[in-house]
Amino acid sequence: DLHNLYPDDHFLPTYVGLRYMFNLKDFSLAEEFFKRSISINPEFSQGYQWLALSYQFREDYVNAEENIKTSCLLAPNEVNPIIYLGDLYIEQNKIKMAIECFEQVLIRDPYNQYAIDRLKNMASKQSTAKD
Repeated sequence: DLHNLYPDDHFLPTYVGLRYMFNLKDFSLAEEFFKRSISINPEFSQGYQWLALSYQFREDYVNAEENIKTSCLLAPNEVNPIIYLGDLYIEQNKIKMAIECFEQVLIRDPYNQYAIDRLKNMASKQSTAKD
């Protein structure tokens, strides 16, 4: 067991979790590895992003949002967690909240093409938003 050989390596359980999530589509087991990664390094913002994505795949939006917001707090200058949060809101048809996220991305990275494209695509959806 590699974890016993490298008990302080938070990347190892992350990589195993990614294999379970993307290759085997076993989101529950992936979550356990991401949680282990976070327990080794509670400041590892990417671990929270991956955990959030595994929750999102299972449509557990409450836990997904909680974990992605933690990632945002741990990495306030990073745009990826904010993008993930915006995409999570889109998936739930919370368009106004998604727009706020992508506007925050553009404040940090004015040329972020992904955020620009998302905002353009959401303009027509704003009238049907739940939030």
